[in-house]
Amino acid sequence: MASISVTERARPTALCAAWLFDGTQATLRPDPVVVIEGSTIMSVGLGVAAPDDAHVVDLGGTTLMPGLIDTHVHLAFDASTDPVGALARRNDQAALEAMRRAGRTALLGGVTTVRDLGDRGYLSLDLRDTAAMPTVVAAGPPITTPGGHCHF
Repeated sequence: MASISVTERARPTALCAAWLFDGTQATLRPDPVVVIEGSTIMSVGLGVAAPDDAHVVDLGGTTLMPGLIDTHVHLAFDASTDPVGALARRNDQAALEAMRRAGRTALLGGVTTVRDLGDRGYLSLDLRDTAAMPTVVAAGPPITTPGGHCHF
């Protein structure tokens, strides 16, 4: 069996696209190359070559942009006309699975971080640091007055 030296590292990945929206300018910038190692963006260049040792992913005519942040979500709620009732009918395991689906849907839409502002029984804490999910900043259950907003 071959061993891997501690000094060896995985090859970086270079994402190549037609355009970059970086959030600092109103215009798109041409020919970006974004170099990633693990989960860290190492560099962003325009009109530069990918590093020789990089695994190159050519995204064609796409536009790259930073991940979006949704600062007010309730992953435990669905989009029905009665999200409170729907949550009440689910046990914790079913609620967690629905929350995972909601998180994955957000991630597929470009949302890389969500701030969950209320769940049941601290369920959202179980979703932090979960693969194929956005980063979850969890508040836990709401704190409210008896019969107040989110008393349920």
